[in-house]
Amino acid sequence: MFNPLKVSLDNIIPLTEARDHFSQIVSEVQKDKLYVLTKGGKPAVAIIDVKYLERITGGEIKEEHTPPPPPAHPEPKPI
Repeated sequence: MFNPLKVSLDNIIPLTEARDHFSQIVSEVQKDKLYVLTKGGKPAVAIIDVKYLERITGGEIKEEHTPPPPPAHPEPKPI
């Protein structure tokens, strides 16, 4: 069975290492498709190439524009 999220052991690294080599990781993700970052020795987040993500999910990544939240306390209206 094909597993699109299969990740090489070389591509599972601690968050602290990723922080020190982030630009390099981004470049490699565009070739290797996927990195998993660990925190406290456990998988925490994945860095994945957007085109690869779109391919395996069958969707398209679109920017979402959400309006800003209303102020917590609206100003009183003048009488």
